[in-house]
Amino acid sequence: MSIEVNAPQTIRLSGGGPVVNTIVAGAAIKPGMLIEKYENAGVLNWRPAGTAANVQPAFVALEQDEMNLTVDDLYAIGDLVKAWAFQPGSTFWGLVPSGQNVTQGDPLQCDGTGKLKEATSQAASAGVAKFQALEGSGGAVVVDTRLRTEVVA
Repeated sequence: MSIEVNAPQTIRLSGGGPVVNTIVAGAAIKPGMLIEKYENAGVLNWRPAGTAANVQPAFVALEQDEMNLTVDDLYAIGDLVKAWAFQPGSTFWGLVPSGQNVTQGDPLQCDGTGKLKEATSQAASAGVAKFQALEGSGGAVVVDTRLRTEVVA
């Protein structure tokens, strides 16, 4: 008899690092997205991370469990966001967009929309692949899919 591994239903799976909850969303954010700070009319806001190259984001949006919200409940513009400053060795339940085919152990990087994509060999050798898939997607996905992800750098 095999043991079935269930989906965790929480974003932060393991690891340390502070949680910042004093900055609002400047755009719709789904828990599990990589996020970045930006200035909006003189006020610091969060948005989905917009870079796919060079410096990779260091924060992920957590679910608002204290408000009985799940990993599928979006932050609206103006909502206070629970943002986790993850560290190498930490694991989280990240988002992979439609069209990706991720194999367990693949290096991952931000796709420029706050989600993760398989890193090219060039990006991986340049140190841009800051993440690693701890499970595979089971083929090319046709909807946003969550995967256990480790922060490697």
